[in-house]
Parts: sequence; structure tokens; C-alpha cells
Amino acid sequence: MNPFLPTEKRNNFYQFPLIVGHKNTSHRNTNEIAEVEDHDDDDDNMNEFMSLFSIMVNSSAAVNAYFTTGTKNSEGEWTDLIGAVTKEEIDIAVDTIIHTIEKSDDMSFTYNILKFVPRI
Repeated sequence: MNPFLPTEKRNNFYQFPLIVGHKNTSHRNTNEIAEVEDHDDDDDNMNEFMSLFSIMVNSSAAVNAYFTTGTKNSEGEWTDLIGAVTKEEIDIAVDTIIHTIEKSDDMSFTYNILKFVPRI
């Protein structure tokens, strides 16, 4: 993995498009063992976050939609949204992604950008 650049050096993309991956929540996983990540309905918050982030770093955004967050297939490769990140097909994945040991093997988690607060 490439080391991260300091924030000061990544604050102006001069309207260069960031390719953003986002899970399309209008599609529902019909498997009984579906991940919690694949059942969130946070499209509005994720879209608002991406809009604000684009303004903050002076970029435009090209959005690709994926059916699920992703799972590892029999070859050990990730599918859907996480697969696009690991294959470098997208620059940013904007979605609820739960930090697990399996995911930590293939990607790094720096810190939570958004935190989920359950409303009970």
C-alpha cells in the first residue's frame, strides 16, 4: 500500500473527478445471510457527505453504483464495492463499511469519517 499524503498536500484537486463507489440501496440482497452493511438506507447522508467532500477538496465526482458492499469469492477476491476499491477501479468508497479482520487483510482503515449512533 502507498503511504498517505499529508492532508495539506491533498486539498485541491482542481476539479479533477474522483471516481466514487456507492452502494445502490434500492437493490436488496435476497440471501438470508446478508451483511448488516447491505441493509442500511443512508443514501441521503452519503450523497451529502460526498457533495461536501468534493467542495472541500475542490473536485468533481463521477459515481459508480454497486449492488452490495461486497464479499470474498472462492478465489479470495472481493466483489462489488470493496472489490472496486481493491482493484483500484474507484478512488473512494462512500458507504457504511464495518471494520472486520477479514477486510483489514486487504484494506487499511484510518479512522471513522462518520459514526453511526443507534436511535433506540
